[in-house]
Amino acid sequence: MSSSLAAEEKEVESFIKVMQAEASHSNIEIRRYTANPVATKEYYSEAPFYIEIDGPYYAVLDFFQRVGKMERIINISNLAMSSVSKPSGAKVKRTYKYEPNESVVASGVATAFYSHASAPPPAAKPAGK
Repeated sequence: MSSSLAAEEKEVESFIKVMQAEASHSNIEIRRYTANPVATKEYYSEAPFYIEIDGPYYAVLDFFQRVGKMERIINISNLAMSSVSKPSGAKVKRTYKYEPNESVVASGVATAFYSHASAPPPAAKPAGK
């Protein structure tokens, strides 16, 4: 296994752990993660994940606020939200047995940004040589 692949898998695992922790703090469920292709830019990589969540309306809002305040930059895009009585409006791929306190379902793309490890600068040559 290449070192970049191992690093990428570690980042994915870390991403899922921090997202699950924020979901747990907000009392919502993340029902699905689907990794999309990573886009490598000059100085960073974008790792997008399709996610499906459900929970009480204000808990879902709290989750988005928590994600927005995380140390790692994570953008949520292509957000679709609907009531649990009509989950197809949220474009979810699967419905679940929702708890009585859950009122909304949502889907979207959570994109995590990772900086590239830079190579160390070349050693300076001694002066006068």
